[in-house]
Amino acid sequence: MISSFKVVDVELSVVNLLSSLRLEEVRHRRTSDEDDELLRITHQRIHAVIMQDQDDTRRRRMRRALPPSNCVREQIFYLRRLPHNSVPAPSYYPRLFSALDCIVKESFDEEYRKVAIVLGLVESLAELLVLELTVFEFPSRNEHRSLRKLIANALTNLTYGHAASKRRLCFYSGFIPSVVRILNEARNLAQVYAGLVRNLSWMADGKMSEVLSPTAKALSRAAVAAHNEFLGCVRAILSALWNLASHSERNKRAICDEPGFLALLISLLSNDARMTAVVESASGILKYVSQYLSTNSSHLSARPELAARLVQLLSSASFTIVANTLGALANLIAKDPHLQSLVRHDVMGMNQLNVLRNSAREDIRAAVKAVLNHLNQPVGYTRYAEMSTSMGCESMCSPRDSRLLAVRGVRMSPGAAMGCYTPQSYPDHRSNSLPRHFTRGGFAGPTHK
Repeated sequence: MISSFKVVDVELSVVNLLSSLRLEEVRHRRTSDEDDELLRITHQRIHAVIMQDQDDTRRRRMRRALPPSNCVREQIFYLRRLPHNSVPAPSYYPRLFSALDCIVKESFDEEYRKVAIVLGLVESLAELLVLELTVFEFPSRNEHRSLRKLIANALTNLTYGHAASKRRLCFYSGFIPSVVRILNEARNLAQVYAGLVRNLSWMADGKMSEVLSPTAKALSRAAVAAHNEFLGCVRAILSALWNLASHSERNKRAICDEPGFLALLISLLSNDARMTAVVESASGILKYVSQYLSTNSSHLSARPELAARLVQLLSSASFTIVANTLGALANLIAKDPHLQSLVRHDVMGMNQLNVLRNSAREDIRAAVKAVLNHLNQPVGYTRYAEMSTSMGCESMCSPRDSRLLAVRGVRMSPGAAMGCYTPQSYPDHRSNSLPRHFTRGGFAGPTHK
């Protein structure tokens, strides 16, 4: 009992010492010599507290993680001395790069992440990013790009599976606006910051969703800009938007109304096995935004091609794509007799729907039923007829086939879809992500949590 008490006391003492620095409150106050001395004393006290920890393993981890975290705070204090658009000292880049690189590499380990969070790295890295943009804006030097990329990767890892850190980051003053600025103005950083937004938006509560909402438009714009150039970037952005599309009507509208984004989504819908990951995210977004499309007349011209491409996806080997497609179709055709007619006339599509309604998966059968209920409406029946592009229905084709799709894990986005059909959710494998490029570099991390 005594040892346990000391462990808790060490953690609380470190947290209290770090809170005395008040990084957010003094952000715009120029660092004085007294401030530097306070930081030095605080770091000494944190080290002394760590040395009192009776848990040998924990004490070693904290001692190892302390120098890089101290370095980050020292650079924060240094940045507060610099005027706007100034040039930092030559030592700024190598010192900070070395600390951040160490943090990223270590942060693939769960035990390290626990220690790093106690040592205040989430808050320190958030403050560092805000000040980097405040002082330097978007310079052409690659050093700033490298530092900001490492910050994104470190925060992606540190928030992995840790709800309190995600929430802290969302509400850290100036942080989400800084991320939006980067997405809008630094195209070469869009991929890593999309990965961070993806983590933060997973299972976000209402207040977090509201704070994250501005990233939906920025990410949609970044996807259009990256199309035909950086497929990996597009894939990361779509994965984040899949989460964001589930959050609110505001996000759905921002995604759909971004010029060129719907056309991009439609162009990506393919049964090419090499595009499966991209199509899973694209169809996941459409599952949610199709509710907005079905009740808004500003995108009528895109609906027929979208419906046709969705029908083709019904034969996909990925159950994630099939489930998403059925949800999108159910929403899209619900109030549009013209689209219902188009689907009825697609013999292969109708055949596949009849195959899928005999699926062994309950969620797929329920989704197919929702689509067929709309298709089986009486001829000429419609709601909101003024939103239809044309009228007319044909008798439903009903060929049958006993083939069933192979069972695969469905990767569903977690957000609630207010008023739209959402198939039963199965365990998700894209809730959080560690930086993809580090996996290739040998720092393999978990793929979901």
